[in-house]
Amino acid sequence: MIRLGLGPRMIADGPADVVGRLADCHARIRHHLEAARLLAAAAEHDERHRATARAVHSYFTRAFPLHVEDEDGLIAPALAREDDPESRRLLDTLGDQHAQLDVLHALLVDEWSAWCEEGARPATDAHRSLLARFDALVTAHLELEERELFPRIAALPEPAREAIVTAMAAARRVRDPA
Repeated sequence: MIRLGLGPRMIADGPADVVGRLADCHARIRHHLEAARLLAAAAEHDERHRATARAVHSYFTRAFPLHVEDEDGLIAPALAREDDPESRRLLDTLGDQHAQLDVLHALLVDEWSAWCEEGARPATDAHRSLLARFDALVTAHLELEERELFPRIAALPEPAREAIVTAMAAARRVRDPA
């Protein structure tokens, strides 16, 4: 059964450290991917499915892009300033993955949007295949970040980490001032 009420509340508050905030994001990404997989497996879509589709669509149109912006706009520049060749290679790999994810993400968001409406048709094999590709790439991406990026972020000087947290919180306040 698909749970009702899925969906993040875009809040500015969160863990005080960058890695904690990213780990929270990763948990929410995994949660919403699971909901997307459940939607894709459903034989029909009733109001519970539409509510879940709205939550999945909302998350992947609002919060997921913020996570990517955090990485590309805040974390990557901070790590690039450290002038570490291994970090640069990692950032190149993560950037390549982001480019691949962007294409798949755009296609999926359009379908999730359609599922928010009454009369939406269940997922096609093509959608399930697309979702499987997105899911596999996201999973590999998150694991790479947790294994290799998180320790590099934790090693950044404290003022750099604090600046990242401040910018992350500010971006979320701008997106959802409530």
